[in-house]
Amino acid sequence: MKFIHTADLHLDRPFSHVYGLPEQFHETLNRLNHQMVSRIVDCCLHEQCDFLLIAGDTFHQSLSSIHVQTFFLEQLTRLKEAGIPVVLSFGNHDYYTADRYWFDWPDNVLLFDSAEVTTKRLTTRSGETVAISGFSYDERWLAEGKLAQFPPRVSGADYHIGFYHGEQSDEQPYAPFAIREMQSKGYDYWGLGHIHQPQVLSDAPPIVYPGTPQGRTRKESAAKGVLVVDITPERTVFDWQDVALTGWLEVPVDTSSAESKNDVLLAIIDSCLARLSEGKVMFVTATLQGLKQEWLATILAEKKGLLAFLKQEIFSESRQQVVLVALETEAPEEELLLTGITQEVIDELSRGYATQEVYQQLTKDLMQQPLLAANLQIDRRLVTESLAQAVQLLREKIADKKEV
Repeated sequence: MKFIHTADLHLDRPFSHVYGLPEQFHETLNRLNHQMVSRIVDCCLHEQCDFLLIAGDTFHQSLSSIHVQTFFLEQLTRLKEAGIPVVLSFGNHDYYTADRYWFDWPDNVLLFDSAEVTTKRLTTRSGETVAISGFSYDERWLAEGKLAQFPPRVSGADYHIGFYHGEQSDEQPYAPFAIREMQSKGYDYWGLGHIHQPQVLSDAPPIVYPGTPQGRTRKESAAKGVLVVDITPERTVFDWQDVALTGWLEVPVDTSSAESKNDVLLAIIDSCLARLSEGKVMFVTATLQGLKQEWLATILAEKKGLLAFLKQEIFSESRQQVVLVALETEAPEEELLLTGITQEVIDELSRGYATQEVYQQLTKDLMQQPLLAANLQIDRRLVTESLAQAVQLLREKIADKKEV
């Protein structure tokens, strides 16, 4: 048999760090979310799948809009017309409450609408029987694991599949589970949901997170698409099929040959435009490499305005296909704050309590560093204490981050 496994579509979830752009572009992104679902259905039709398995969090909200519900049901109906069942559960984001849905589900949908584990059966195109065990969230959290409720492999079925929306950590209230307990059930495949990164937790049997099919944040840049799973009594083969219309990129920008700050801007723009991908909107994080020391403070102190300017330039030049979402440097910015601030300077600042003129002059010199001045204003404690203590506190913050 062959089926497609997906999860965490989060249909009505916005993209992160996409701001300062025309309102109509956000409407475009919403359309791309819908087109991604249409491409999943297209994939099911092309592969002539026996069913589509969706392991929770189809919607980002527990109460999704009537518009989003209508669109999703239209896609399920496309599969119904092709004779393809849909196995659907609800996760912690779209936990199930019957009266929140405006329409009846098409009769090709095997709906898991209870927190109690149940087993349903379907028949493949070739006449083989498949048992599918799963559950849905009926509230935002499920603190207890659910595997104890899953039956051992049932008799009288050619295949048995488990699907499960949760995570391994028992420190989180999302139906914690153990891989070993899943393996003990004797199933042919476990289709997981909840973790947005694609992960294979086990090969025998396959226990797999497909990941979100279209990443909405920089942390979801590893999104691969949906899983096409092909199972016979002898072996199981699966692979990801890309269905996304967006992507996230980390782009290095070599500024070592720049002769002016304007050259730096041009290097950023050129590096981003080189990442044009036909048919996809690319969200880019640009990292400046080889930047001259004398430009660091100015560029980083003005980063917010610089990012807004570049975002508009790149967005316009790429005809809305590339969006700059972040601008970074090779070294952590906190370390750049302390460039040139030695222990001797701190010692002299401390002695400045006795020599007020020295203290005032060193304070003036240090506060001319835009980044240091800006950061000292963030924390009132840094302002009220001596500048020497302030610098020490900044160093401690850096050390804490490195330890983490």
